[in-house]
Amino acid sequence: MAANSPFLLPMCRWLGSGLVGVCLAAAPLGAEETPDKDKAPKPPELKLSVPLAIPHDYQGMLILRGQRLQSCKEVKSAQGGVTVKLVKAEASKPPQDVEASVAGDSFVELELQLSAPLDAGEIPLTVVTDQGEATYQTQVIPREKYLEQREPAGGFKDAQDLPLDQVVVGKIDAPRDVDVFRLQLMSGKKYVLELSAARRGSPLDAHLTLFDDRGRILVVNDDAPGTRDPRLEYTVATDGVYYLSVIDANDLGSNIHDYVLSLRAE
Repeated sequence: MAANSPFLLPMCRWLGSGLVGVCLAAAPLGAEETPDKDKAPKPPELKLSVPLAIPHDYQGMLILRGQRLQSCKEVKSAQGGVTVKLVKAEASKPPQDVEASVAGDSFVELELQLSAPLDAGEIPLTVVTDQGEATYQTQVIPREKYLEQREPAGGFKDAQDLPLDQVVVGKIDAPRDVDVFRLQLMSGKKYVLELSAARRGSPLDAHLTLFDDRGRILVVNDDAPGTRDPRLEYTVATDGVYYLSVIDANDLGSNIHDYVLSLRAE
C-alpha cells in the first residue's frame, strides 16, 4: 500500500521549521489492541507485622502490612493454640519516604490470642484473599525476656534500662528520633548487642552506637555482614554503666519503623 494511502495515518512531529525525516505510520483504522484476558491477578504479599515481635502469651491487636490485602476475607494460623480474628482490611499508603514495595499499600488488622504459651520462635499468620494467600512469620519472645521500649528515652538522663539476656521491642516513631538504653556491664566480658528490623520487613535502617558513662563513643555499627541490621560486639575493660543509642541511619521514622534489640554475654 502506498505511503500516502488514506487508510494509513502518518504520525510526524514538527521540530522548528522542519519536518522529522522519519514518520511512524499508525495501524490501519479499526485495529485495536486486545487486553491480555488470560493474565492472572497477582497474589497478596506480606511485608511486616506491627508490633514486629510479641510475647509468647500475647493477647491483643496486631497489624499485617503488605500489598493487595484489601480483599482479605480471612486470617488464619497453622500453629496450634493461636486464635485469629479479622477486624478489617484497608488500602493504606506507606509512610513518607517509604516505598510501597517495602511497606506495602494496604494492611490487615486482627485480634490475636495465644491461648497456650508458645515456645520462643515464630508463628505463621496467613492472609486469605480472592487472589490467593500469603504468610508472614511473626517473632515470639518468652514473656520473662520481653521488654517494651518506653518513651521518653531520647538521651542519657532518660535512658531505659536494658538488662542482660533481655529483648526489647521498640520503634523509631518519628524522623530523627533517638532511643537510648542504659547497660550495666562487667569488665573482662564480651557482650553482643544485636538488632533485627530490616530482615523482618521493617523499613528501619538502624544504626547502633555504644558510649561509656562520659558519653565517649566506643564502637558503632550500621550493617552487619549480610544484612542491613546492625550488630555490636564489645569486650568491656571497666565495670560500670554504658549507653546504647538506636537511630535510623537516614533520620527517618514512623509508626512502622519497628525493631527488636537483644543484649547477651559470650
